[in-house]
Amino acid sequence: MKRLDKISWSLTGALVAAVCTASADTVVSAPAAQNAVAVENLQVDNGAINGEIVNHTQHRLEQIELRVTYNWLWRNEHQPGDNNPGWVTQFSVPVTLAPGERHAFHYAPEQPLPARDDGWFTPSVGVVSYMEFAGGEAH
Repeated sequence: MKRLDKISWSLTGALVAAVCTASADTVVSAPAAQNAVAVENLQVDNGAINGEIVNHTQHRLEQIELRVTYNWLWRNEHQPGDNNPGWVTQFSVPVTLAPGERHAFHYAPEQPLPARDDGWFTPSVGVVSYMEFAGGEAH
């Protein structure tokens, strides 16, 4: 099992976390979302990823969506191949997190990673969105 000591927050676009209210959606910045919900203790084993999400807010969190990016690094970046096998996927973590609570998650790709000798995968996980509840209402 390989432990990832450095988490790559490779998130697409400015939308990192949507915090919903009854009347409108609020979008928070990537740093604010990273401070609210952390992805920690990532371990990769044959492409499957285990880790924990941690609620650093003072409110209950639900509907947490994570993005897994399988970045492909070419062995020879100066002359990369034509077929980049990297991909991105998103999944929900079906849990309610109280303030300060952490929850383990597991993600395994539907098919094994291709065995290739022209590079390697460097998976990363980031928070896409979540709902934050303060005083019983969604924010």
